Amino acid sequence: MEGVARMTKVQYERMLRVADVLEKIGMSRSWLSKEVAAKRFPAPYKMGRQVVAWREAEVDEWISNLQSTRAA
Repeated sequence: MEGVARMTKVQYERMLRVADVLEKIGMSRSWLSKEVAAKRFPAPYKMGRQVVAWREAEVDEWISNLQSTRAA
């Protein structure tokens, strides 16, 4: 089977637009902007000239960390 390309399953990460992030965390756009600027919330990725998005895994991790600090 030399020279035969192997097929691999590609994993895609879900990207969340600002409206999706706000719905998921239940906060306002201005709060989100302040927290990103203060580096207390994951920074978005620039997807285009006027488009930003967050990796869903990073947002979920932020929520998980927030919940674990409340439980402590």
